[in-house]
Amino acid sequence: TKKYTAGSYAAMVYGKYNAITTPERTFEFRIGQLSLDVVNFTVTSYGSNVRKFLFNLVIAWNSPLDEIHAEISIYNNKNEPVDSFKTPSVSLAPWGKVTISYFWDAKDLPPGDYTAEVHVLYQDNDEMLTIPFTIEEPSYDFNATFLIVILVVIFLFIDYFWLSKRGKKK
Repeated sequence: TKKYTAGSYAAMVYGKYNAITTPERTFEFRIGQLSLDVVNFTVTSYGSNVRKFLFNLVIAWNSPLDEIHAEISIYNNKNEPVDSFKTPSVSLAPWGKVTISYFWDAKDLPPGDYTAEVHVLYQDNDEMLTIPFTIEEPSYDFNATFLIVILVVIFLFIDYFWLSKRGKKK
């Protein structure tokens, strides 16, 4: 099977013996390859400090894989290491896919450009990828909902005081 790439194939079989031929049968089968594909890697910001690393793993292999994890090292724009961590281990079913996510607290890092070097480790294999991301200045913009809540509270106080003064005049 070395000359075939990983994927799904079909085989047609029949038997012939003494001028008798069995009906043709077609079977689907897969040829696998022990390699993980890392797809859809994202780094999402939650507030000013927490980053969520999220990536999907896809495998084209006929057996389950256990103890798959990622070791992530963070480097600043001068290529100096600033942090590293390991994700929890996951398992993958044959020909399956799984999502690994990890929340990382970046509160001690200043805003700037960073790089995540990700090593996905499984069965003595190491799939490495590099992902650039940015830590931005915290934003203190008021959103519309917060502004509406503040205005409603102010109007309720004004209405309360106006009604209480009106009641005292009678």
